[in-house]
Amino acid sequence: MVYLFIEMNNRRKTDIIRLLVIFAMLLPINFIGSEMFFRIDLTSEKRFTLSEATKQLLQQTTEPVYVTIYLDGDNLPTGFKRLRKAVKEMLQEFEAYAPAEFYYNFKVPAAGANAEQKDKIYRQLVQSGLKYYSVQEQNEDGSRKQLIVFPGAVLKYSGKEIPINLLKNTPRQTANQNLNNSIESLEYELANAVLLATQNEKPKIAFIRGHGELHEYHTQDWQYALEEYYQVFRGTIGGKTGVLNDFETIIIAKPTQAFSEADKYVLDQYVMNGGSVLWLVDGAVADMDSLNYRPFTVSMPNDLNLNDMLFKYGVRINTNLLQHENCAKIGLNTAIEEFGEPKIDFYPWFYSPILYTENNHPINKYIEAVKTEFTSSLDTVGQDNGLTKTILLRTLPNTRSVVVPDKISLDLIDLDPKSSEFRLPPQHVAVLLEGQFTSVFKNRAAYLPGIDASQHKDKSVPNKMIVIADGDLGWNEVLSSGKPIPMATNPTSGIEYKGNKTFLVNAVKYLCQNNQLMQLRSRELKIRLLDNKKVIEQRTTWQILTVLVPIFVMVLLGWLFNWLRKRKYAR
Repeated sequence: MVYLFIEMNNRRKTDIIRLLVIFAMLLPINFIGSEMFFRIDLTSEKRFTLSEATKQLLQQTTEPVYVTIYLDGDNLPTGFKRLRKAVKEMLQEFEAYAPAEFYYNFKVPAAGANAEQKDKIYRQLVQSGLKYYSVQEQNEDGSRKQLIVFPGAVLKYSGKEIPINLLKNTPRQTANQNLNNSIESLEYELANAVLLATQNEKPKIAFIRGHGELHEYHTQDWQYALEEYYQVFRGTIGGKTGVLNDFETIIIAKPTQAFSEADKYVLDQYVMNGGSVLWLVDGAVADMDSLNYRPFTVSMPNDLNLNDMLFKYGVRINTNLLQHENCAKIGLNTAIEEFGEPKIDFYPWFYSPILYTENNHPINKYIEAVKTEFTSSLDTVGQDNGLTKTILLRTLPNTRSVVVPDKISLDLIDLDPKSSEFRLPPQHVAVLLEGQFTSVFKNRAAYLPGIDASQHKDKSVPNKMIVIADGDLGWNEVLSSGKPIPMATNPTSGIEYKGNKTFLVNAVKYLCQNNQLMQLRSRELKIRLLDNKKVIEQRTTWQILTVLVPIFVMVLLGWLFNWLRKRKYAR
């Protein structure tokens, strides 16, 4: 008994010592864990790892952030449930890295409301900036019902409300592909909303005037979109060196008058010192309004005295006009009686090609179709190793190029797009140039009269610019009431090409913004889709594998267990 008591006492001491050792080990681990923060992402594409740009943005939140996501409910279609799950996972990452409180909740828009209340709530969501989609959902009995889905969210911070549209609706892609694109873009869309909410002072950009550029009435829709991110100014250069230094980016939208050498020098040195430029320049002059008053008009080369400058920077805008079968339509009055009720019919207008992107850059990724009007082509030139040239917009194959001067008439609607004239490969329309540019005034700046060349630079700092061979890309019509309508919208048919605005806003963002954030638009996640064809063809096989095989395995294991048990205890 004494020996047993001593042994139990020793065991108790041993257990106490072990417990104390465990506590001693846990204490420093807990202390280190409370002081150090880390998360482990085991996915191959680092799906749940936020970029450094996003983390830096979140560090700027000093007040609570509230995010309401309108993706919830049992009736939500399956694809949107996947998007909801991805949004929740991303917001969990945002919550983990935000120093201030970060709240989010999922909500069914107009839940429990009657028809009148729903309509009012839906209108309010649309006015706030959210887009809705009408989705056809199939019931179990085979019937179909229509659902209104708002795949978006509203972020609230310090009195600001930022709408976030989460669904990417890219033409020529399936619903699953668009859903995957949306999931890939989640971090960018949410981080961009945080940027807008926390931004105290917006960067300055400017539309240049003085060379017959687009009137501000015809760029109001574009300006409204830009004012969400920037302070937008308008002004002339006037040959004043340094007048552009306060602006991160300038926009030259469809000039129609030649640039003086003094203005070109100011632009050139602005580029040399790090200022970025968005050029929208026509290679040829053509006026659609002229066809309202006479049977034809004549296109002419657009001489702006910019050829040498753009050539030095690595691009040449050709003096031609592009045509393509895939184009916007023009409305023509086909009423027989001259003073009768007008009858508008729509015909292909080959001078208005519709462009699709290669999704090869953050600027053009996941955008809708882009409408052009009397666009020219451009070529990249030179062998400057310090420049990177990325084509952002191009026509589809089987393009036609018309060299100007040329007569333009409405008879073009009778042209056969299947003819041999439509045989050119895709033609470049927009290009991004990045790197170090060489001054067009190298070795001759001192000879310009009235110019202060004391601070002249022959080589730029690392910089970027975008050249678009269509001045009308950002054009918006203005109604007789003076109200602008969205850019690239046909006032007769009401058809709007939303890709124009998205592309141009993305272009300015890339020229102005921290490129680390824009690069999130190029993020690719390996989302494995089921092959619907194989699912249908191999349906029976997979049903057998998933239903009968597990049952067979369980029966086999049960028999094996009983056999082994009998063998063991039968002896």
